[in-house]
Amino acid sequence: MACFKLKKQIIIIFKLNRFLLIFLFVSNCSSPLRKMPIQMARTTQIDFYKQYYDFGPAKNIGKAQDIVASLMGSKETWAHFTKRYGRTNEQFLSDIEKKRFYVQGSIILTTYLSPKNHDMLFVDGTGRYSVIYQRASKNEILFTADYFIKNIPYSIKNDILTKGILQVKISQVLIRHFNIAGQPNINHLLEDIPLYFEIRLEKAGKNDQVFRIKYVGEDNQPFSHPVYFKGDKIGFMQFDNLPNNNDKLFDLRGRNFLRKDY
Repeated sequence: MACFKLKKQIIIIFKLNRFLLIFLFVSNCSSPLRKMPIQMARTTQIDFYKQYYDFGPAKNIGKAQDIVASLMGSKETWAHFTKRYGRTNEQFLSDIEKKRFYVQGSIILTTYLSPKNHDMLFVDGTGRYSVIYQRASKNEILFTADYFIKNIPYSIKNDILTKGILQVKISQVLIRHFNIAGQPNINHLLEDIPLYFEIRLEKAGKNDQVFRIKYVGEDNQPFSHPVYFKGDKIGFMQFDNLPNNNDKLFDLRGRNFLRKDY
């Protein structure tokens, strides 16, 4: 009988100790779940893309010229192209619409959480692209540029999980690969251009806390992410459809594991 009571007491003590361990494990003050350093929530990925221009069915030459001037450093750029290649305004605009004039580049995105607010996601990035004019069988590089994405904040709840959009604004250093008379400087620092991209996201798998960039549309073709200038859509970008794109996941589960004592 005494042996039975002792055994029962040992079981009770074991259960109490187990509950105590569970309590310590899940408490915010001393839990191992709150011991993960914030840098564990930082991710980096690289992607490759092409960007095409689309100035709409109206074929507004003036609008297209203004956009080219703003994005490519000089109002003389359009005139230089038409003269150099023997194209009328309409022919050059047609070449743009037929994707003979396009951008090809790469982008490196780094995402990280705010140490004090784990619903706040920041994005920094950098990349490089070339502006290419396809002439017959020759692809001529007209510009190259280094661009930067600087510390853009997003709400995980509103921007990521609800809207599914990363709205990205860039600044860039543009380098011309040709000379324009009277303009010896071929470098253009474009710090505050009204250009932004809407990178669309999609949920990956069954959990709504896991997502990725949307690489492919419903038609199994590269998904078109809209590009805006002064609030007007001027084209779209498509990421290269590489075999392991779907493995580039953002998993937001487990934010409760991160420290909050910063």
